[in-house]
Amino acid sequence: MNITHVNVFCRVGSAFEPENVRGVSHFIEHMCFKGTPTLPTARDILVEYDTIGAYFNAYTEKQYTCYVAKFHSNYTKHSLEILADILLHSSFNKTEYEKEMNVVIEENVRNETDYDGEADDLVESMVYKGSVYENPVDTLQYHKAVDVWKYDDVIAFYRKNYVPQNMLLSIVTTIPFDKIIQYVKNTHFAKHDSRKTIIDPILNTVPRMLYDKQYGVQVEIKSIKDIQTTYLVVAFRTCSLYSDDRYALNVLRAILGATFTSRMFTILREKNGLTYTSHVETVYYEHSGDIRFSAITDSKKLLYNRKPQTRKRTATTSRFASRNVKKGVLPLIMDMIRDLIKHGVTEKELSETKRYLEGKQMLNMENAETQVDYNGKELFLHNTPHIDPYKTLYQKHIQPITREDIHRVIIKYFTPENMNVAIVGGGLGSTLAIRKACEIL
Repeated sequence: MNITHVNVFCRVGSAFEPENVRGVSHFIEHMCFKGTPTLPTARDILVEYDTIGAYFNAYTEKQYTCYVAKFHSNYTKHSLEILADILLHSSFNKTEYEKEMNVVIEENVRNETDYDGEADDLVESMVYKGSVYENPVDTLQYHKAVDVWKYDDVIAFYRKNYVPQNMLLSIVTTIPFDKIIQYVKNTHFAKHDSRKTIIDPILNTVPRMLYDKQYGVQVEIKSIKDIQTTYLVVAFRTCSLYSDDRYALNVLRAILGATFTSRMFTILREKNGLTYTSHVETVYYEHSGDIRFSAITDSKKLLYNRKPQTRKRTATTSRFASRNVKKGVLPLIMDMIRDLIKHGVTEKELSETKRYLEGKQMLNMENAETQVDYNGKELFLHNTPHIDPYKTLYQKHIQPITREDIHRVIIKYFTPENMNVAIVGGGLGSTLAIRKACEIL
């Protein structure tokens, strides 16, 4: 199809924010849609994209902010010019600034009931404590930030970070490469006046990530009134985005939580009927990463899975031996992790998961959005002129992985010194019992 996909990655996110503008990266993402000297209002910008049927959006992560555009290739030159204009010349009109501040505050009011996200933020604050990645992208205190941020400080942060040397364009298109280069050279991405920027000599360096040393399992429990749901995350600190260990960890993630037949889904939902939602995720930053097991359950089922009473429990009956009281979500996850440490994964699990990952890659090859996202992140985050083409990933990095490779990373990273547990919910019962359940590893 004659479509062009563009992702503009800007090296700015919560990892780069000083205390006086904590949380401002996401706000600046919003302001870049609010007008430039050439296109004074948000409507002027949106009209430019709406009249050509283009898709335009953005999102903010800890390591970067990404602006996403998709349009008919005939409009590539014009669309690149608009992208350069709004990213490099945002006006930060004072009226629009105050109006959008209220919009972002409302967005965070909604997020205050996102307990799933809160559990993730909590576990990340533990795993990356002492580093730039312990802070969430969106602070839940935007209503307080209004009183803390100074308009001039926000502008200074924007001008320091939103410069061409801090950006990368990832483009997948039907247009020849030399023509794309010509288009870019005629935009402000190439013509930006550096005299208007605040030059920072360490602008493009990897942010500090010397996290605090951990001496055992860490557990944080946050009680929420008036809810009967628990959001559980068990995370192990792992490797950086530069380590080859991440390929074995990614296969392990898929074995445990990527499909409806994955191990954790089968244990929690199919065999015990304890959860509707559970998954496993891997995250990697410049100096470290983590693998996390997440589940949402009824708070009463966090520790125990109580069946209807059919006989009296005797003093000699174990709480887990009775057919009426079985293990809940947390003990089952801990049992699964201990079994992984002892036995690893099965050959059947590995072979089936490899076929799944190969199939997923083939399907993703049809999707240009996957290509533009992969190319940009690989080049931007790895800071290298060469990346493995997406189509070679399975054959080069996944197919050769063995059970021994996976067991090696399990033994290496699944230790008490790397383990962090975050629990957010209501009606949790004994915190001592929860902590004991976490410490049996």
